[in-house]
Amino acid sequence: INIDEILQPTLDVVINSLRDLEKADGKEMKITGGIFVLNNETAKLNLSAIQGMTPDMLGCKGVVPLGECMCGISAMSGEIAYAPNCTSDPHHTCRPTGVEDHSHICIPLKSGNNVCGIISLRLYPAGYQLRPSDTAIFTSIGNYLGLHIEKARLYKEVQEQAIRDGLTRLFNRMEFQRQLQIEVERSARYNGEFTLLLLDIDHFKRLNDTYGHQVGDEALKALAGILTRGIRLVDMAARYGGEEFVIILPQTSIEGALIIAERLRSRVAANTIKTDAGDISMTISIGLASFPVDEKTTDGLIKKADIALYSAKENGRNMTCKFSDVAPL
Repeated sequence: INIDEILQPTLDVVINSLRDLEKADGKEMKITGGIFVLNNETAKLNLSAIQGMTPDMLGCKGVVPLGECMCGISAMSGEIAYAPNCTSDPHHTCRPTGVEDHSHICIPLKSGNNVCGIISLRLYPAGYQLRPSDTAIFTSIGNYLGLHIEKARLYKEVQEQAIRDGLTRLFNRMEFQRQLQIEVERSARYNGEFTLLLLDIDHFKRLNDTYGHQVGDEALKALAGILTRGIRLVDMAARYGGEEFVIILPQTSIEGALIIAERLRSRVAANTIKTDAGDISMTISIGLASFPVDEKTTDGLIKKADIALYSAKENGRNMTCKFSDVAPL
């Protein structure tokens, strides 16, 4: 089901089995190779598994556009590509200088008529002759692996749909609450700290009423992009609901979180959204609450971040406010 758990073991089995078959036929061959998975959005094959060599030994460095070199040609045509001597084959364009001559076989990985990747094999010494029985075996391997890659992709898409917001592609509220609980438990166990940011777009209803909901959606997507680019890989950004967003900053004190929040706020204010009515801008307000200084429960952290956000709104918007700075009622 998981692509990462399929590719490397499959490549190892294919190469080792082919080596054993050749040995049983009285031929000692060195066989290396890799599996490239097709990214449909970029129309490029990306190296996803490798055996017997490093990516630096590939002339393509692990990325092959459709239709280029033997791998790209095989992926484009859906047919096995074969060269008994790669150094003299004009189709093998992505090869590093000084590469040892070898035979090259590219096997398309297919699900029905759709190609989703390539197995690229190098056979040493050069001069390997592709037999009809080989073609049948390679075709079966390609179809089998291609079907499972497609299943794994569909499974991943279903998983993503369950935890992602459909508009912004950030995590959704349910996944945020799950991750927040995990972070509270982890930080409590290891005496750690983290900070929660709660933010929303200022005067979002006015923006929707003035420019329409389509522009409102563009504003939400633009904000999501700024948040994604402005945080670390270990951080988590989610759409909490409507125009509200949340960010979990693991192992981050309130002081460090304040720097991040101000940077995000400034970037949003400096950003413009292009519409038919011209460029428009927006601002955000942010409330911060920290574990364990401000609160030690998930619900309490959200509530106190919300209190800080309300204070930022009440004090003029387009600003950041810590819960510890909010005057007690």
